[in-house]
Amino acid sequence: MSTLELRQLKYVLAVAEAGSFTQAAQNIHISQPSLSQQIRLLEKELGVELFRRGPGGVQITPAGEIAVRQARAVLRNIAGMRQELDDLNELKHGSVTIGTLPMTGGQILPPVLAAFTHSYPGIRIHLVEERTPQLLAVTLAGQTDFSLLTLPLEYEELTWEPLIEEELLLAVPVGHKLAGAGGVTLKDAAGEEFVLLKTGNGFRTVCDAKCMAAGFTPNCVFETDNIETAKALVSAGMGVTLVPELIAGITPQANTTHKQQFYRGTAGITYIRLQPAPTRTVVVAWRRDHYLSKAAHAFHRQLAEYWTQ
Repeated sequence: MSTLELRQLKYVLAVAEAGSFTQAAQNIHISQPSLSQQIRLLEKELGVELFRRGPGGVQITPAGEIAVRQARAVLRNIAGMRQELDDLNELKHGSVTIGTLPMTGGQILPPVLAAFTHSYPGIRIHLVEERTPQLLAVTLAGQTDFSLLTLPLEYEELTWEPLIEEELLLAVPVGHKLAGAGGVTLKDAAGEEFVLLKTGNGFRTVCDAKCMAAGFTPNCVFETDNIETAKALVSAGMGVTLVPELIAGITPQANTTHKQQFYRGTAGITYIRLQPAPTRTVVVAWRRDHYLSKAAHAFHRQLAEYWTQ
């Protein structure tokens, strides 16, 4: 049975237990359209209707009752198998060292760490938070098992896998002239004063590159080490900045067809989706010749499963 099919069984249980697609999606931290699509795919494969959708909510069908009962049994057996294999592979003890950029780890790691420590309570997690140059140095030295970094990465010693591609939103003060305008491009902000992270920060490099690709050098009037400070300065009307979706509190979406263009942020900020959308790619990277323990492999698997589902 594939990972996708196992995930579908978990989705069936989530909907049955929550009694609604919306609540189930919130409980398992995916979008409601994605959940509905996966249930429809499973229903098509099985040739039966598992849930009846109506104004009064979701009702489980007789076929759905059978699917729920069998899904619980399958997942329980798989959980037991994994537990026995984990014990055999000595995953009751060990440690994993994860490197991260401060502005990235706070958005990506918490749900994964919570799930991982629940599954593997005997494995210790060590976090290393550094700015890009320092994090690259410890990763290249093999002092982390994995590090969360952003592209581009041009080091032969490292191997990496893409984890998340997210849009960069233009953050402007509420009432700004671009807030409400249609089809805003990054070049439309060429005449604005920017608040950016300090030179040497990986995200500053990304922002400078995106602006240069749009045909201008940003007029940076304030530099800071902290993206939250940058957002606060934008809120105070001191300039504009670029903010990744996750830090804006928006879950990255693969479907770009019907995305909302404007978002009201906290503390007097409006986030604008740009056309075309600049993006950044967060990757999980490690030294190519670094030995990865079974515990490290388990963490890598859980990290990828959570963010690439």
